[in-house]
Amino acid sequence: MSEKEGEFREILCARFLRAAPAGINHAEKRNKSGPAGDRTRFFGFEARKDIHYPTSPYRILYLAVNHIRCMVLSSSLIRARLTDGTLGIEPFAEESLQPSSYDLRSAEDTIIKAGALTLVPTMEFVSLPADLCATLLGRSSFGRKGVVLGAGYIDPGFRGNLTLCMVNGGIEDIPVKKGMRVCNMLIHPVEGTVESMYNGNYQDSHGVVQSRL
Repeated sequence: MSEKEGEFREILCARFLRAAPAGINHAEKRNKSGPAGDRTRFFGFEARKDIHYPTSPYRILYLAVNHIRCMVLSSSLIRARLTDGTLGIEPFAEESLQPSSYDLRSAEDTIIKAGALTLVPTMEFVSLPADLCATLLGRSSFGRKGVVLGAGYIDPGFRGNLTLCMVNGGIEDIPVKKGMRVCNMLIHPVEGTVESMYNGNYQDSHGVVQSRL
């Protein structure tokens, strides 16, 4: 690693730690001495002891895992929420239910043109209660063709068809048939009380909805 690369990684580490909660035990640090002062080793990165960090660099992985972790509803919980009416996915397709996600389908025949953005409406009308949100991810079959999905988060309280923003970075047009599974929807529980439900520009959407910026 070059000196500039090392400095850049050190700056990133310091910025991350400034945003992290303080009070982590420093007793497990492994230090070594060198011409630039004591250093703490972490995944190939050496943090200088003479720079103030709110917590020790060896805890970055612990903090990162706890910051990004999120629960996902399993297929059995998705089915249970659909049955008791606290989650809406209409029309529901058994073949779209995956072990920990649901595959949304295209509502129409379309072509995702190479080098362009295509808006694809979902067949499903999704309704989320106050204690659930959702993340949209592109399917790997489309990713292997160079198609990526943008704008993939759904707030609690949303109702409507979803407009998928699909960008084709590949070299060939990708035909999509009505009913084809085009993206994964991961459903997550929301901790705590939601102070206000979603009621934005795309509430009760039907079909393709253009940007309302």
